[in-house]
Amino acid sequence: RLAEDTKRKEEETKLKEAEDKRKQELEEQETKRRLAEDKARLRLAEDTKRKEEETKLKEAEDKRKQELEEQETKRRLAEDKARLRLAEDTKRKEKETKLKEAEDKRKQELEEQDTKRRLAEEETSTRLAEDAKRKEEEIKLKEEQAIKKKQLEEDEEKHKLVGERRGKLSENKNNKGAVGVKMKMMDGEPQHEKNMTKQGNNKDNKIDPVKTNDSSDQDKGGKIKVYGSGLETGFANQENIFKIETRDAGTGGIGLSIEGPGDVQMKFKDNKNGSGTVHYTPDEEGSYAIIVTFNGKEIPKSPFTVFIKSK
Repeated sequence: RLAEDTKRKEEETKLKEAEDKRKQELEEQETKRRLAEDKARLRLAEDTKRKEEETKLKEAEDKRKQELEEQETKRRLAEDKARLRLAEDTKRKEKETKLKEAEDKRKQELEEQDTKRRLAEEETSTRLAEDAKRKEEEIKLKEEQAIKKKQLEEDEEKHKLVGERRGKLSENKNNKGAVGVKMKMMDGEPQHEKNMTKQGNNKDNKIDPVKTNDSSDQDKGGKIKVYGSGLETGFANQENIFKIETRDAGTGGIGLSIEGPGDVQMKFKDNKNGSGTVHYTPDEEGSYAIIVTFNGKEIPKSPFTVFIKSK
């Protein structure tokens, strides 16, 4: 009996496992069927949407074609009417010509005279237009020359003001608003020669860069790059920054000064890569001039004018 019970239980277990497997297969089949139905519905929806879009496009195209056809029809009708009117006018004119040959001859003579008059007027108008254009070009040229002259005068005035400012700075050692620092360069690497000096607090206020025997100072000065936000605008009582690159200028002396209405604190940091960073803090708002020299000569675009704002 124990063996029969065991065998019966094994058979029931196998039957149950087979039934569970069958149920699982049916569920998988049902899942696949549902997925297939969902895909079919999705494809059907996409096909329906695509067909609707195609229908709309076709309707729009048909509507546009219909409008074009209507426009073409209207144009042809207008042309037909114009041709009909022209034919009627021609027929009427022919009849009038036959009845009034003498009058037409006189009319032709008058038309020829009128044509000659119009040609003469057109030639006069053309000459007047050419004269007006030439005068406009002359006026434009004079305006451009005046603008260039004004720019030159402004540049000269700017350099004159900077020169006057420097003269006043050197005469009055107690004057505020100027700070300077000088460096020497060895193979493009800036080296500090002395600490920064502040106008009114140091006996030697003149920036005297290191001398050099190189005759191409002006060309080398053009290879010095000065850039940064501190050359365009800045804020009072706040540190403003710009950079100086000297790696392409060779050996020589760099001079740096900042002139303006207030006191300026300035620091120079050697970046050890042929460039340096200038940190300056003015204590008043206003227009400041940043002057950069190479071997005593200003580099191109110097002085740099910076307007300092209050925070």
